Amino acid sequence: MDEQIKESKSVTIVDTTIPIIEYQGQRVVTLDTIDAIHHRPDGTASRNFTNNKNRFEEGKHFYLIDITQNNEFRCFGISIPPRGLTVITERGYSLLVKSFNDDFAWEVQEQLSDSYFDNIQPMSTAEYLLQQAKLMLEVEQRVKKVERRQSRTETLVAETRQDVRAAHDKAAEAFEAASAALQHKFGNPDYFTIMAFASMHNLPIDFNEAKIRGARASKLSRDQDKAIIKVPDERFGKVNSYHKEILAAVFSDLIS
Repeated sequence: MDEQIKESKSVTIVDTTIPIIEYQGQRVVTLDTIDAIHHRPDGTASRNFTNNKNRFEEGKHFYLIDITQNNEFRCFGISIPPRGLTVITERGYSLLVKSFNDDFAWEVQEQLSDSYFDNIQPMSTAEYLLQQAKLMLEVEQRVKKVERRQSRTETLVAETRQDVRAAHDKAAEAFEAASAALQHKFGNPDYFTIMAFASMHNLPIDFNEAKIRGARASKLSRDQDKAIIKVPDERFGKVNSYHKEILAAVFSDLIS
C-alpha cells in the first residue's frame, strides 16, 4: 500500500505521553488516545464520533485502517480490530472535541495543536537572524557583481539596472525580516508570558502551576476577545503571551 504509518517519536501532552503516528503524510490520533489525553472515560471519543458520523468526511477528518495493516501498528502497541481502526486528523479532532469546554480540555487542545499536529520545528530567533544575515551578505555580493558587469558593456545597461534594483529590494526585505524577528523576540510591551509576568512581580510558581494559570489566561482571553500572541522560547519552541490585564486577573490572588 502507498499509505505510510510510522513512529518518529513520542510527545507529552499535559501529563500523558503518546506515540506520534503519521498516515498519508499527516499526523493522526486514535479515539482511545483522545480519551486518554483528555482524561475522559473509555469510549467517550468513539461515542461522540459515532453520534456525529454524518459530519465527518473520510480522507479529510478521519481514516479507517484495514486489519491487513495490523503488523504496521504493532510498534505502537495497537491491535487493529476486524472492523478496522479509526484514526482522526487534526481537522477531525477539532470537530470531535467541540463539546469539551473545561479549562483542562482547552489546554489539551492547545498543546496538541502546538506540540503534535504542528510538527514544523520553528527556528530560534538567533537562527533566523543568522539566516537573514547570510542572505544580506549574499545580496551585497550580488550587488557588487552587478555593478562590475555594468561597466563592461552598454548593451547590458537596462538588464544591469534591473538586477541592481531587485538586489537592493531583496536587501531591504531581508533587513525588514530581521527587524520583525527582533520585534517578535522582545514582544509587545503590553504582553507577557506566564513565567515572565510572575518573575516581574516576584511571584514564585512552578511549571505545573504555570500551565494551570496559562489555561485560565487562554480561556479568559477568549472570553474577553483579547489576542494571544505566540513568542519564541528556547525550551519549547514557542509559548503563549497574554495581555497584562488578563494576567493581572489570573494572578489577582497573589498580587497584593
